[in-house]
Amino acid sequence: MSYQAGGNASEGFITLHPTTGVPTNADTLPTATLWRNGVVTAEVVTVTNKSAGDYMCYLTVPAGYPTGEVRQLLILA
Repeated sequence: MSYQAGGNASEGFITLHPTTGVPTNADTLPTATLWRNGVVTAEVVTVTNKSAGDYMCYLTVPAGYPTGEVRQLLILA
């Protein structure tokens, strides 16, 4: 997925029960970290719980990020 510098970005993810595979909330609210070209950034990533096991991450891509860079979200649940 591609996002423009200075724009908003969002990404969804789910957590599943390890034995039943049913969508289940994590024990605590998951956290997300933005990586830029293989390096952790200080950007704030907000995680919200939409429903059982269904989450969304939101962030603003900094204005100085050029097109073509590799950006990844690391989510810990």
